[in-house]
Amino acid sequence: MGMRMGIGMGNRSLLTEPEVPTHVDGDAMTLPELNDEDQFLRLENQLCFPLYTAARLMVQVYKPFLDELDLTYPQYLVMMVLWERDNLSVSRIGEMLKLDSATLTQILTKLEKVGYIERARMVGDARTVLNRLTRKGFNLKTRARQVPGGMATGFGSCLDELAQMKPMITRLLDILEDRRNRDAASGIASRAKAASVQA
Repeated sequence: MGMRMGIGMGNRSLLTEPEVPTHVDGDAMTLPELNDEDQFLRLENQLCFPLYTAARLMVQVYKPFLDELDLTYPQYLVMMVLWERDNLSVSRIGEMLKLDSATLTQILTKLEKVGYIERARMVGDARTVLNRLTRKGFNLKTRARQVPGGMATGFGSCLDELAQMKPMITRLLDILEDRRNRDAASGIASRAKAASVQA
């Protein structure tokens, strides 16, 4: 089965105009059968839907463990980055987590409010804000060590299968990031061309 990224998965053949519903009975509507073009709109043919659902369910599974730490999942990701390498700029954390600065700043502000991190301007470069763990944030790491083990235990015999999926998921992230960057570059080029024409 072929795959059409961003639309769906399936084999594309000769396309026809969609039929118009032929019968309406009160609130009930009799719809025509799906034609070839409509197959790309079937939920079961979408690549994006299982990925979206899996991500949402994964966060739900993490939630009981993270509630014990008073963290949301995005906050947990930031804390893992700082436990690994402290005193990082917003831009560096954003690169590692693939988050935009506006979203990340909101997360960091909340972590600072609960006392897990502190933020300060870099000496010699006031434009750069460094984020570092407080003692409270550093000590939280000890309690957080229960999270990976608890998650692994819950998956049981499926753990090896999930581990085998990680390289494929990582490759998918690379593909999507490349697509996003190309789309952004194309948009910038288009706007620049339009501006030059207007000038």
